[in-house]
Amino acid sequence: TDYFHLFLCVAIIVLYGEDVIEQQLPTDQMLLHFSNLAMHMNGELVLKKARSLLYQFRLLPKIPCSLHDLCKLCGPGMWDSGYIPTIECTGEHPDPKSCLYGGTVEEPTPTSPKDGKKKHKPLDVFTFRK
Repeated sequence: TDYFHLFLCVAIIVLYGEDVIEQQLPTDQMLLHFSNLAMHMNGELVLKKARSLLYQFRLLPKIPCSLHDLCKLCGPGMWDSGYIPTIECTGEHPDPKSCLYGGTVEEPTPTSPKDGKKKHKPLDVFTFRK
């Protein structure tokens, strides 16, 4: 993807952002924290994590409409697969008709407890482990 740099940023946050989260740093302090780490990060580890995150993203059967451009190609690349997952509208748009992928999210219909069906928790594919 032409947006691999975004996966690099997320990888850096996952690997080196624990202090930021624990201390709930304000924005300017976050910037200072990551700037100070600039020459002290393990580049190989960051690249491996970014590739892992991209791989996990590519395994998702559905993605929110806000991320649909991540699958578009701006130019031919050796590692681009052209995989386009199903795009699902989140319904979080100022104008309901502004989304090309639906514009609204259907509310689930309530089921009676007599149905006996188990409800499944959504699978969080992006488990941010170090």
